[in-house]
Amino acid sequence: MDTYKKELEFSTVSPVPKLERLKEYIACYGEVTCDGLPKQVKYHLESILFTVEQLDLAAGCIDKNGLRREMDQCIYFIPDSRNPDDIFACAEKLAEEGECNAEETIAIMTAALVQKDFGKEMEQVMEGKKQFDVTFDPAKYQY
Repeated sequence: MDTYKKELEFSTVSPVPKLERLKEYIACYGEVTCDGLPKQVKYHLESILFTVEQLDLAAGCIDKNGLRREMDQCIYFIPDSRNPDDIFACAEKLAEEGECNAEETIAIMTAALVQKDFGKEMEQVMEGKKQFDVTFDPAKYQY
C-alpha cells in the first residue's frame, strides 16, 4: 500500500515533482544494462533531475528577472522541436539578460549542456542511426 501511495503522490503533486521523490523513483530503476528505451528513460529522468538541481542554483537571477518560463522553454530538450545546438545559445542569452553572476551562469550553462547532450543522442536515435546506449554521468558535468 505504501508503494501505491508514493506513486499516487508522485503522479499528482505537480508537473515537476519534488526532487527527493524523483530521486526515489529513479532509484527503483536500478542499473539498466540493456540499450534502447529502458536506458533512454533512465538517462532522461536522471538528466532532468540534474538539470533541475543546476537551475535551482541559478534561481536567484532567473526568478528575480522573471525568466523562469523562458529558461524552462529554452533548456529542456523536446524531440522534434528544435536543434539541440540552439539550447546552449539560448541559455547563454538568458543568463546575460538575467544579469546572472558567474556561479549562476555556470549552473545555467551546465544545465544547457546536459540537455544538449541528451538532444544529440536523441537525434541519432530518431534518425535510426543507433539505439540509445549511453548512461548519464553527472561527473562529466562537474566544474
